[in-house]
Amino acid sequence: MLAQRSSGGSGKKARGAAAPAADAVRIVTRDQVRYLRARTPAAAAAEAPVVIPASEFLRVQQGATGASTPRGVGGGGRADAAQLAQQQQQQQQAARRERMAAVDRARAERADAGPLDSERRQETNDLLQKAQAQRDEQLDDIKKMNELMLYAKCVTIRDAQVQQKTAIAQAWKSEEARLDAMMEQARVDGLQRQAEREQARLAAMRDGAALIRHQIKEREEHALLEEERQDQENQQFWKAHQARLEEDKAAKQQKQMAQHQLMAETLQANQESIARRRTEKLSEQEEDRRIMQYLVEKERKNVEADRAALAKKAERDVELARMRAKQERLTDKQAAQDALRARRAYEDAEREWRRKEKETAEKHAQLEKQLRQDRWTQQQAKDRALAQEAEKLRAEFYENLERAKQEEARVAALSAQQKQASQASAAELKKQIELKAAERMREREAFFMEGVLHAAEQAEQQRKINAIRDAKLRQLKELGIPDHYCTEIERKIKQLGRRSLTQN
Repeated sequence: MLAQRSSGGSGKKARGAAAPAADAVRIVTRDQVRYLRARTPAAAAAEAPVVIPASEFLRVQQGATGASTPRGVGGGGRADAAQLAQQQQQQQQAARRERMAAVDRARAERADAGPLDSERRQETNDLLQKAQAQRDEQLDDIKKMNELMLYAKCVTIRDAQVQQKTAIAQAWKSEEARLDAMMEQARVDGLQRQAEREQARLAAMRDGAALIRHQIKEREEHALLEEERQDQENQQFWKAHQARLEEDKAAKQQKQMAQHQLMAETLQANQESIARRRTEKLSEQEEDRRIMQYLVEKERKNVEADRAALAKKAERDVELARMRAKQERLTDKQAAQDALRARRAYEDAEREWRRKEKETAEKHAQLEKQLRQDRWTQQQAKDRALAQEAEKLRAEFYENLERAKQEEARVAALSAQQKQASQASAAELKKQIELKAAERMREREAFFMEGVLHAAEQAEQQRKINAIRDAKLRQLKELGIPDHYCTEIERKIKQLGRRSLTQN
């Protein structure tokens, strides 16, 4: 049976143009709107391929197969029908060959035209084929066939879904069992790993504690060795300091001895000088005394001689009293003058002696003053030396004290650093414990999120499976459907075909 095309629908009026035909096809492009006149049913029937139902095709195939059998094997009516069907098929094939030849000729004529016209014709043909396919879909027989195919698809999908649900349930159960086993194994492995980590942590803590004790012991030994070394250094320092003090003391003693010797020599020289000066002074005094004694004695002798001469003169010249008296007066005046000269000479000598004594006393006082000044200078130098030595000892003492303070500060800083290191180590251990706890929490969260992600992945996988199932079902529709549905569809199509033949 040839398929009929429906030509329903009303045409639309274009602006500024005549109303298109009812069977015209509207083509809308970017620059224009065109209406193509549809082919007439006769031309469409002449160019369109022949479409027959499956039941008719099977009947024709059976008739063609039965035509090759002897006439006496089957019934006479069946042989006539097969022969009639074969004749109709041959006629249809001849008509189809003629149409194909006409189409080839028309195509050859169109090929002689320009490439633009060919492209437009190709576009027009494509649009017409699509429109024709849509019109074919609107035929009642095609709609019913589509309904049957949809029914077959639905029941096939239903069975497939039932089977798939069963398989999914079984797979889900097996997957749940597998996941339960995996989770149990993961839980056991996690407990075992946690126990191993706990043992490793305890072992690490024991090793760390042993290491800390060993480090503390080493530090204590090092501190003892350092203290012993410092004691030895202090002893050596004090020994060296005592040796330096002894050397300085010996040097000071030698210096003092040299100073004492120098002072003794100086005193001896001074005493010798004083004694020599005193001797010289005594010699000068003795000489002055002898001179004075000589002068006095001479004056006395002169006076006595004068007196004796005067007495002799008085005795010899009694008579000449006035002359003698005058002479005596002159003699007395001369004696007085001599006595005065002697007294003046004595006074001058005494003044000279006093002056010399005064100069000697002044020299002696100056010498004593110089000696006192020298002794004071020596004492000041000694005091300065002692002060410098005391200042040096004080500086050394404060230097040693500062060094001891620095050493104590270094030891305190080292202790603080060790304490800080211990605190840092404890903080690091605490931080590691917290990190381990956080890591275990993250592992638990990761395990939980892994389950959630696994469920999401399972859902996504299920969705993908459903999509693939739908795609497979579409492929199943394109390739074929199950036999029992194919049989039922074939039966219904045959019934539909029979009704169509009856109606026709």
